[in-house]
Amino acid sequence: MGEKQTGYINETKKKNFDDSKVREFVIWWFKTFYDIEFINGEEYGVDLVSKYNKPGTNYKIYIELEHGTWKGDLWTNLYYELLSQLGYPTVNIPLRKLHLWFDGLKKSKPDLYYVLDMIANGKLTPNNNETYFIRTNKDFTQMILIRPSVIKNLKNFVFNEFSTKTGSHPEPFLCFPKNVVETKDEKSGIWTLQSI
Repeated sequence: MGEKQTGYINETKKKNFDDSKVREFVIWWFKTFYDIEFINGEEYGVDLVSKYNKPGTNYKIYIELEHGTWKGDLWTNLYYELLSQLGYPTVNIPLRKLHLWFDGLKKSKPDLYYVLDMIANGKLTPNNNETYFIRTNKDFTQMILIRPSVIKNLKNFVFNEFSTKTGSHPEPFLCFPKNVVETKDEKSGIWTLQSI
C-alpha cells in the first residue's frame, strides 16, 4: 500500500510519536525542581505552557519537547556526532519549528533558502515569547535544555539539512553545539549540570 507523505514525516512513522511520557516527565521535573506548573500547550501551538504567568510578568513560559532515542550521554553517542554531518555532535531543532522563536515567517513549513533570504534581508526577527527547547534521552536520565535567548541568537547555531531515523528524506535543522546548551544528567536521583 505504501506510505503517505505529509511534510517532512511520513504518516506510517508519525503514528509512533506519542510524546505523553516526555510531557509527563518534564511537567514533573519543573514542578519538583523549580515549583513551576506546566500544562498541555496544544492550544498555544507548543507542547507545554506554564499554568500561571511568570512571577512579576504578564506572560507565560512555553516549552517545545522532543523525546530522543539515544541512551546515556548524547555527546558521546557516535550516531549523533555523525547525524548533522558537521564533524561534532549537535542538538537539532527542525527548521519547521522556527516560528516558535522568530516573527516574520509566512510559510508554515519554510525551506532553508526561504529562511536564509529572510535573514539576509533583515525580515526574520526574534519574537517576545519565552519558549525553551528540551530534548531528553530515551530513559529520562539526560535532559538537554536550550534557552530562548540562545535560540534567538543566530550566532549560536548553524543550518544544515540531513535525514533522521524518523524522516524519509532530508529536512533542514538548526544545529546547536554542546557549548551553547545546558546538559543535565541524573544519577541516583541527583541531577547535575554537565560541564563543557
